Amino acid sequence: MSTPIPLIILGKIPADQSAVTEALKPEYEVIKIFESVEAFADGLSALLESPDRKPAGAFMGGVFSHEEFDAARAVPEATSFPWMRPIRTKPGNEHMMTPAHAPPPDMLAALARNCLDVHEEVIKERKGAEQVWYY
Repeated sequence: MSTPIPLIILGKIPADQSAVTEALKPEYEVIKIFESVEAFADGLSALLESPDRKPAGAFMGGVFSHEEFDAARAVPEATSFPWMRPIRTKPGNEHMMTPAHAPPPDMLAALARNCLDVHEEVIKERKGAEQVWYY
């Protein structure tokens, strides 16, 4: 079995964090979960220092606002890998940004996994810098 591909999560809901982390195994490994943009800004450089554990992508949960997403991507080197967000967070989908539109953790995890399956080659080749994929 090959070494799992490292990913990070920026998420505020523990049930979603756990479901996504489990759904990505065994091909992927969540190496760090950040619960705020500030924690991400403080911790990203340490993750990037280890070339073999450098994240190949980042999931950011739907509870984060567009402004928080922009702030996270403005962190130095934060665009060196692709970002993945729920479709309800895509600009133009503001009407879906309510708790009533949030999928349950198991569905969110399946959608996140599907996003990686669709972009598998890009992730494995560590490409996709500056891209944002919605799932």
